[in-house]
Amino acid sequence: MGLLKLFSGKDPEEYEKQGDAYFDLKEFGAAKLEYESAFDKLEKKRPNDIGSADRLQEKIDRSRESLARAHLKNGEKQMALEFYDEAEDLFLLASELTENDELKDALGELLQEIKRRKREGIAEAAPVVAGGDVATQKPVCHQKGDEEFTALLNTLPDELRQAYLDYGDTFKEGYVALNRGEYERAHALLTTALEENSPGENHICYEIGTTCLNLGKPEEARSLLGKYVSENPALLRGYHVLCEALWETKAFDDAHDVIGSSPPELRDTLPMKLLEGETLYRAGRYEKAESFYDDCLTTDGWDETIARNLALACEALGKTAKANNLYGEIMSQCQQCRTRLDSVIKLRYADTAFELGKMTTQILELYLSLAQEVPEKRAQYFRKISKIYEAQGDEDESLRYLAFAERLEDEESSG
Repeated sequence: MGLLKLFSGKDPEEYEKQGDAYFDLKEFGAAKLEYESAFDKLEKKRPNDIGSADRLQEKIDRSRESLARAHLKNGEKQMALEFYDEAEDLFLLASELTENDELKDALGELLQEIKRRKREGIAEAAPVVAGGDVATQKPVCHQKGDEEFTALLNTLPDELRQAYLDYGDTFKEGYVALNRGEYERAHALLTTALEENSPGENHICYEIGTTCLNLGKPEEARSLLGKYVSENPALLRGYHVLCEALWETKAFDDAHDVIGSSPPELRDTLPMKLLEGETLYRAGRYEKAESFYDDCLTTDGWDETIARNLALACEALGKTAKANNLYGEIMSQCQQCRTRLDSVIKLRYADTAFELGKMTTQILELYLSLAQEVPEKRAQYFRKISKIYEAQGDEDESLRYLAFAERLEDEESSG
């Protein structure tokens, strides 16, 4: 599974960032879960942040469509091998996920073709005669939880899916429990499954390590995930969860060493570079983080996530002008691509501009827009709007918005 709801205090943006990383890796099921976690957290923390909610919904829809197409592709492989039940499950899952009419039609045709082939198989099968009676083959019934387990496995690469299928019923129950958020039960079941499947290399350590992180046991997670990475050095997911455990225990040098020990073909990927930059930032090594992100943009070209992280590092260093330029470039790129403008980027751009004394109409309009998108912070934005009007010499509007801000603050303190 992905890093499901690892820490209850995480902001929606952190879940969203994790979802973006999984989407870039084409782990669409994990990305969907992270975006949904971000959406749920946003509804609790900022229920009136319509702009962020719309953006997250778009990402959820995109990951659902991508996952549906992945199920289609895997289903066609199963169909070619004449594993019709497995193919049918995948096509049904894809049908539930997609809103694309063309894809729905294609899936409908494939499901009809499976039914046709099943009928042909039944007609051609020779009956088994025993004692003069025709013995018909009893259909295989799926046990409870099988459908959920199958759906979860279909988000994994082929080699992992096959390994997970081979681990037995105890692992299946534990894996489903983990994805349901039943962490104590998952830990017990997965630990038993690890014993049942020992000795030998396997991926159960990864799932137990993820469970330990959810249970607030980073030291135990660190031990398990370190073993997993050493046995599976080519798999990115191990590094990501291990780094989470190392960050939790403030072992930043160890995280840096783990990243540096990865194979060259993995080391140069964007997700690994993001891990390295995040390690520097969390360690408070802001100058090194700035230099690292600058090098990434120079070497690999423009990437919004790298630019965001660079801007945050610049803010931590007090390089407000550089951070403001970066946020402005992100906004410009979004406008060119006609994608929805992130309210967090709008706020960071407006705040850094305000800090630099740029009391322009553009910044004023951004704060007005943010006051609409994030109503719970209107008092804060109205105070800044008041300051901008004051700097522009419009005393009446300045006093009007200051009065708005004070009234909202009074309502909040009395409520």
